[in-house]
Amino acid sequence: MIKYTVLTLAAGKVRGLVFFATIALISVSLTQQVSAEIRWQRSIESTIESARTSRKPILVFVTTDWCHYCKKMKQETWSDPNVSAPVSQHFETLVLDGDRDRAIVTKMGLKSYPVTLLYTADGNFVDSQDGYMSTAKVIDWLGSQPR
Repeated sequence: MIKYTVLTLAAGKVRGLVFFATIALISVSLTQQVSAEIRWQRSIESTIESARTSRKPILVFVTTDWCHYCKKMKQETWSDPNVSAPVSQHFETLVLDGDRDRAIVTKMGLKSYPVTLLYTADGNFVDSQDGYMSTAKVIDWLGSQPR
């Protein structure tokens, strides 16, 4: 009878440890997913300053609230961990709104949305892609850029 009680208590402790370990793994997994989320900056000046400090290239996404393919890229492409994790790790990111940031977007000569642009850490233009890009296309495009 005593051996059974000890085993039951030990099994309860093991189950408790397994439960605790499972919760810890879920917490780590959720933390990694949150940290992989792209943190789009809204200020050109602070993005350039961050890029100069970090020496990371700048990725700019130009969007509008009314653009169907802009929304699709936000929901499918930029939120995909296969894109968001490497983008968050290797780029400074800036989002511009074609309506709210009209003066800047007009100076850039942009007339359709979405547009994704790439600049060096010093702010020199590298490349751009007009229109919707799938996860695979973003990965291929960014992978083909000189480092």
